[in-house]
Amino acid sequence: MLNTLSEAAKYWFIIHNPFFVFQYDENASLFDFSDNAKRLLRKLLRNRYGEYMKPLILAYFIRYDGNHKSGDIDEALWCIERHNYCVYLFAGRQADTNRADFNRVINQFFRGVFGHQGIVEMLNEEADKWLTWRNVFAHIHQNRANNKKFYDWNGAKYTLWEWEKFLEDDRSPILEDYSRVEVYPILTQTETFEIRLTLRSAKNQDRDSFEKLCYSLGNLSINKTQRANYEFARLRTNLSSGSYSDMEIANTYDEWTDRTILNRGIALLRFIENNWRISYSDISSDDLQSKAQTTPLKWSSSGN
Repeated sequence: MLNTLSEAAKYWFIIHNPFFVFQYDENASLFDFSDNAKRLLRKLLRNRYGEYMKPLILAYFIRYDGNHKSGDIDEALWCIERHNYCVYLFAGRQADTNRADFNRVINQFFRGVFGHQGIVEMLNEEADKWLTWRNVFAHIHQNRANNKKFYDWNGAKYTLWEWEKFLEDDRSPILEDYSRVEVYPILTQTETFEIRLTLRSAKNQDRDSFEKLCYSLGNLSINKTQRANYEFARLRTNLSSGSYSDMEIANTYDEWTDRTILNRGIALLRFIENNWRISYSDISSDDLQSKAQTTPLKWSSSGN
């Protein structure tokens, strides 16, 4: 029991400091994890939802003692991160959702009664159970005063950070400290009338439609500071020396219109779909028709 408690204390430290380097050789073996596992642990530290999953991670570290580079650990961490994103950020469930069920299973897993494949299946099943379009739509488009849609979404920063890291790929990072970046809209609600006139068909939007355009996912980016309120031609120059997300906008779009905001929003939703293996198969034609009727954006047929 004493040895288990001692191991648990060390592994608990590792869970909260995945890239820490011990100064003493006798502790070096504790960090014999794959780089992917360390990156996943860092993601879990950023998303504070699902804190009750940490004992499951601890159980994996102890149970796989001496074989920390096992693919099982990487797979379990990925499934935990996916579960937390889907259930808490995307579907907007309460922070203790699924807690009782997992606490029971964690104990069984630690004692060897429950296996790795069972854990993976349970994590994915519980994530998929809450991941319906109706839950997601209701969470992000909550009916409350001054609702700013995706801009108010508690998953916006986490999602755009992952988008930034996807664009970064193997290049040197521009944004390194998650706590020091912020989400900002390219087209802001406070645009001057002259700037709005530079937007195709944005000048034809009523107030409610224009606000929803400003706070849609495709209009959001991430950087250390918000950008000045310039027309897009001038703003584009600033974006070209910003984050990878900013540069992607500057290099991809010659103008910033309702259509380009829509297209970028679709691209970001596809990224979410692929990155967290989210299926939108539950969206029926009736769902889509309903969303089309409630979406106030009025596209001009000529594109002007």
